[in-house]
Amino acid sequence: MADGRLSLRWIELGGPTVTPPTRRGFGTRIMENIIAQLNGEVRCGWRNEGLGSEIAQLLVYRHAAIFGAPAEALELTGATSV
Repeated sequence: MADGRLSLRWIELGGPTVTPPTRRGFGTRIMENIIAQLNGEVRCGWRNEGLGSEIAQLLVYRHAAIFGAPAEALELTGATSV
């Protein structure tokens, strides 16, 4: 996160063989909509071992003096682009 970008990767391994879904489910739509509202990106792909996904979000600090500030004074917001 040194460049202000948060990247979360989820890779399923070692499980039973899966069949990719034929439609986007409720959970996928919720995740995509929430991340999109924060100007982030979601990428998902199904493999034989399971789901692989990545969520990327550029974070911007609204307060310049971060260190030494109380936790309530820190606010992270999504930037306008990823």
